[in-house]
Amino acid sequence: FAFLAIAGSSLVQAINSMLLLTNALPTGLFGFSPDWLQFAAFYLSTLGFLSALLILLTIAWNAQDHRFTVLLLFTLVLAFLIARNKVILLFGVSVLFLGALVLAYLQNYWHRRRLTSLLIFSAFTFLLVGQLSFLFWIDPIYFVIGLVLQLIGYLLLLVALIKMVSK
Repeated sequence: FAFLAIAGSSLVQAINSMLLLTNALPTGLFGFSPDWLQFAAFYLSTLGFLSALLILLTIAWNAQDHRFTVLLLFTLVLAFLIARNKVILLFGVSVLFLGALVLAYLQNYWHRRRLTSLLIFSAFTFLLVGQLSFLFWIDPIYFVIGLVLQLIGYLLLLVALIKMVSK
């Protein structure tokens, strides 16, 4: 479910970006203004991405009590509703979650010493550095670097998934 949430989040983000870049966002679509649609797309993609990271953290930490995960998810939703700079909050929280995932999968790799463990650890490391690039975005090149690093991370996750399924 976590990877479907990431894929859905990325799809919403890609469609929104495409509509923004091409100025193809229709005015008054279903009675909603373009600004409201962009706002909704941002929240939908953010919620999907952070929910996926939270699910992956729960799995990586072998958390038995899912009440903590639900509480953390509701806390995140509340934080997004009251935060002034939602973009910084998104990247800051995702950096924290990805950092925890990198540490969890590094420990997993040290324990198992398998290629799939290394691929997953490397994938989350690329995703983390990509998010850091977005967080400290000073020049547009940092945005491009972040996207390339995330692409590498997602491709490494795909390779690891194919490797696990083919066994």
